[in-house]
Amino acid sequence: IVLVILMILLVVWLIFGTGPRRRRGMSAARKLLKTGGWKAALEQLKKVRTIGSPSANWLKHFNQFEAECLQTASEAALKDKKFEDALDFGQRAAHILDEPELDVRMNVQSAMLREVRRLFSKHGETHAAADLIGRTLLVQSPCREASFWQAMCDLRNGSMDSALSNLQAARTGQMQAFTLADGFPDPTAPSGKNVGAAGPPTPYIDPALY
Repeated sequence: IVLVILMILLVVWLIFGTGPRRRRGMSAARKLLKTGGWKAALEQLKKVRTIGSPSANWLKHFNQFEAECLQTASEAALKDKKFEDALDFGQRAAHILDEPELDVRMNVQSAMLREVRRLFSKHGETHAAADLIGRTLLVQSPCREASFWQAMCDLRNGSMDSALSNLQAARTGQMQAFTLADGFPDPTAPSGKNVGAAGPPTPYIDPALY
C-alpha cells in the first residue's frame, strides 16, 4: 500500500510539480524554435516563466533561451531584408546576454551594404540604393563603403559637389566640403558631424569597391 501511495504521489508530482512542468514547457518551446517558430517559442517561454517561483538558475536559462529566440528572429529579418527589425532583435539579444552591440550593428550593416551593391548594379535602382545607403548610415556612422556608394549614386545623378564630398568621406572617414574649382577639400570649411568615431585616413579608395 505504501508503495502504491508513493507511486501515486510521484505521478502527481510529475504532472503538477513546478519542475517537471517547466521542463516540459521548455522542451515544447525548443521544438517550436527548432522549426523556426521564434514568435511561438517566445509565447511559450512567457507561459513557462509564470510557473511557480523560478530559481536564479532557471531565470538564467530562460534569459538565454529568449536571447536565442531573438537571434533567430534577427537572422530571419535579415533574410527578408527587414534590416531595422534585424537590428532591434539583435540588440535586444545582446542586451540580455550582456554583450556589446557593435557586432550586431556591423553584421546588419554588412547585410545592408550587400543589398546596396546589388541595387546599384541594377540599372534604374539609384533611388532605392540611395535610400538604403541613408538607412545604412543610421545603423553605424561613419561608414566608408556607404559613403562610396552614395558618391556613385551622386555621379549617376550628376551631383558633382555631393559626389566629391562623399568620396572624401569614403577616403578619410570624415565629411569635408569640396570646391569644384580644384577638386580638393576646402580647409576652411567645417567638418560634418558624424554619429560614430571616424575611421583612420587612407590614401586611396579601395579599387575593389569600383
